[in-house]
Amino acid sequence: MQSMYARPGRRYHRVELDKVKQEWKALTTKEQKMRYIEDRKTFVAQSHEIAEELEWWHQELKERAAADKDSVKASRYKAVIARLRQEGFGDELDRMDQACFNGLARLDGVSRATKLTDKGWASIRDSVVEYMEKFKSLRLSKERTERLDSRFPSLKHVVYALQHAKHADSKERLYAGVADVAYMPQVRTIIEHTPADVTKDIIKTKLKEVLPELIDIWVEERRSEVIDLLRKELTVGSEVAPESPEMLQLALAFFRCTKCNRDRLRWPQVAEHRCGYWFNEPSKDLYDQRLKRHVGRTEVDTPFPGVKYRGIHCGTQYTRDVISLCGKDPNTVTYAEMTACPVRLSCRRCATYAKQTVFDWKGAIAHDSEHRNNRLDPIPGRWMVVSEENAAKARALEEAILAKPVNPQDPGYSNRVYHYHCGWCGFDGGMSSMYSHLEQTHGRARTQIKLDRDFYMTQPYEVEILMYSQVFAESEYEKEEVAAGKAFFASF
Repeated sequence: MQSMYARPGRRYHRVELDKVKQEWKALTTKEQKMRYIEDRKTFVAQSHEIAEELEWWHQELKERAAADKDSVKASRYKAVIARLRQEGFGDELDRMDQACFNGLARLDGVSRATKLTDKGWASIRDSVVEYMEKFKSLRLSKERTERLDSRFPSLKHVVYALQHAKHADSKERLYAGVADVAYMPQVRTIIEHTPADVTKDIIKTKLKEVLPELIDIWVEERRSEVIDLLRKELTVGSEVAPESPEMLQLALAFFRCTKCNRDRLRWPQVAEHRCGYWFNEPSKDLYDQRLKRHVGRTEVDTPFPGVKYRGIHCGTQYTRDVISLCGKDPNTVTYAEMTACPVRLSCRRCATYAKQTVFDWKGAIAHDSEHRNNRLDPIPGRWMVVSEENAAKARALEEAILAKPVNPQDPGYSNRVYHYHCGWCGFDGGMSSMYSHLEQTHGRARTQIKLDRDFYMTQPYEVEILMYSQVFAESEYEKEEVAAGKAFFASF
């Protein structure tokens, strides 16, 4: 059947047009034609009225059919909801918001306009349950994230407070990182599995009850780990050195990290040493992910991976050489005994005919590291012992310089490098970095921060004493250095 458009929206059958043409052609008078036109107008008007009624009737039929279809869909949707409750998803359904319900209703197996039968449910069950399991997983993950995010700050607060409370002996004790504590099974259970409705105060109370003993155990484990390294260093042939906590007091108990090449680490600093490795290891564990977020880039709060992972070594031949040159036995002399040792050394690699730098034993070990680069074996004869007379002069200058009070406002303070340790965690560094750390990490106002309460000195300024030749040192600068008490003239 062909059709054509007289104007937009109106269709006419060709047969009807042909008939009109024939009838019009048969008319001979004007009166006939005028009457025919009026008859056609009446016919068209009646046709439009009938067509409009038919259109309304047709629309009503479509709406009724759509309503019937929607009713069937709604009944099917309710049946699916009922089936899900029977499957044990009632709690999830009660927690779902409208967006999640809309997603469920749009599933192909749910939005069909057919009655849900047992066979029909069996055919769509897997896809519907998969949708609910996904929602449940996302919901549980979100709730777990919120729970962890609300409890890690409480853990940090308790850990910092407990360690700060033991500040009286802090210069000799090891500070556990927040992550070290967070990975302890008992602590993780409190943080992760305590019901969500338990308050933060109760969480803190639970942590305070278990942490003191757990941290003490952790400290002793780290101590044994480091002592084991030292025992291997002191083992000669088949004779194994006995294990003893006093071994950490040996002068030889210096450690070096092969990951970052930091050296002269002693106990407890060696067990507080972090290189930030933790942030480079991705994890799918949500507990691990959220803990990293709360620890941030504060390396001292990352977990200690153990001396084996870090490649910690101790007692190099360089250290043995320096101790032996001072007349002591590296295997038995203590750190305190070496600190009291009056011997002073001078480096042949740096000495000139006009100037020599005088070092105590720790300064000599530090100076060796500046020359080592990738050289593994020490150069024989690189050190020479300073005469007793000149050593006495050097010690007198050292004592005078160290006796000066620590004053950051002193113009010369920037040239004096002190090392400080935080009284709340394992952070160490200079004065300015310590103030920034206490403000940013522990929320301490700058005006409230006090030395020997919020932080303390761990390593005093290492004095560098210069010894100028009485014969060859002639510049005004050298004379000014001697006059300022930073150097002395000597015969060498």
